[in-house]
Amino acid sequence: FFFSSRRRHTRSLCDWSSDVCSSDLLAELRRDQGDRRGAERELRQILHQRPTQIEALQLMSLVLLEQGRGSAAETLVKTAYEASLKPPLKPEALGQGLLLAEVQQLRSQPAKAEATYRRLQEAFPRDQRPSLGLALLREKQGNLKGALEALDQARQQRSEEHTSELQS
Repeated sequence: FFFSSRRRHTRSLCDWSSDVCSSDLLAELRRDQGDRRGAERELRQILHQRPTQIEALQLMSLVLLEQGRGSAAETLVKTAYEASLKPPLKPEALGQGLLLAEVQQLRSQPAKAEATYRRLQEAFPRDQRPSLGLALLREKQGNLKGALEALDQARQQRSEEHTSELQS
């Protein structure tokens, strides 16, 4: 989900502080040019100012994974995610949780990723994305029956959302 769509959304990220946006673009440029340490330095500055900023968390976790520091990537995202889950539940917890599940998958931890998706399903019962992520995870594992069950759940969530919109 997150890593594949990173480049497409970069230009629309500048709705927040121009300094943070410039740093984000500079970090991405440094990464693209192979300067992972420079990219990490820029991203740390962004995350110091905005520790839950999803685009910076996404790129930082990618940089850390590329450096073979998957544990650090998982810890970084998990810390932000768990902080966002504390009452009151913050909307950014959904994106952070989806990113965490993807990092866990990339680290060959499908059981942890599945647990993260399930936790997201409980926290955000009207959102289809955790169910869709779970379906993709199960499909990658060769569990087609489980993938179809998760897809059915996503369809059901969509139907419930549509029904509630009509009743409003």
